[in-house]
Amino acid sequence: MQIGGKIMKTKKALAYITLIGVVVAWGISFVSIKVVLDAFSPVAMAFVRFFIATVTLIIIKQFTNKEKVNKEDYGRLAVSGIFAITLYFFFENNGILRVSANSASIIVATLPVAAIIADKIFYKTKISRLSVISIIVSIFGIYLVIGKDVVGGSLSGYFYMFGSVIAWCGYLIITKPLFKKYSNITITTYQSIFGTLAFIPLLPFETINFQMINGNIILNLLFLALICSSFGNFGYNFAFKELDVGISTLFLNLCPVVTFIFSFFILGETLRFSQIIGSIIIIAAVYIATKPPKVQSELDDNIKKADLN
Repeated sequence: MQIGGKIMKTKKALAYITLIGVVVAWGISFVSIKVVLDAFSPVAMAFVRFFIATVTLIIIKQFTNKEKVNKEDYGRLAVSGIFAITLYFFFENNGILRVSANSASIIVATLPVAAIIADKIFYKTKISRLSVISIIVSIFGIYLVIGKDVVGGSLSGYFYMFGSVIAWCGYLIITKPLFKKYSNITITTYQSIFGTLAFIPLLPFETINFQMINGNIILNLLFLALICSSFGNFGYNFAFKELDVGISTLFLNLCPVVTFIFSFFILGETLRFSQIIGSIIIIAAVYIATKPPKVQSELDDNIKKADLN
């Protein structure tokens, strides 16, 4: 029992470390997407990005895991892949084209709210008071970070970004049962295959400006494909399996913190004092939510007592 407990703690610790790595990569991705969109239309960029990522995952899977998939699960893998990749990045890339990198990352940071509600509806998952407080604190941080930027950019850009939030929630809900049957590499690889294939019908409407492609754009595209997609999707699936929906999505609220830093230095976007304060609040909210279950239970009890008083 003691050894089993240590293994579980080690896996959880590894999940947190992996999730932090994923958050850093995905936070930077908003800046890289802005750069690559100078030469690629949104769907064309997503297709090339995930084609490279899919080939990489297939090669890794061939050497590390030859697990077979049951026929009845192909549908769930296909739909979850389309939600996580095709729909999510169709909405996100079109959104980023129309709003600032900062605003885009902030809208995506509303994911924990939507994901926890969806998890409650579909899987009857218990929502602790501490989780609710963490989300509220996080939303306040998001409000500070958005500031006046909420009115900037195209209205359609904001609709696209909220579409990406809905798509990601769909992916989380559909993927959850697969973890009981398959390894992370199997799930991630098949989701990537189906998600990439679903872009093909949209390609005739897309364009690539080959004259604009340079070394900087190629490096950013490879970063998106290999780090953000191959490692990012695999790492997130691993963390999602080991941690709950609330934690794995709440961590995504750290993405704006990373985005602000890199958009300030690379894109020259303005970084306000309120955004720094908001980022600190978001980090505090994530820290509260990662407290061990025993501590969370004690804090929940204290909150209930305070309510009664």
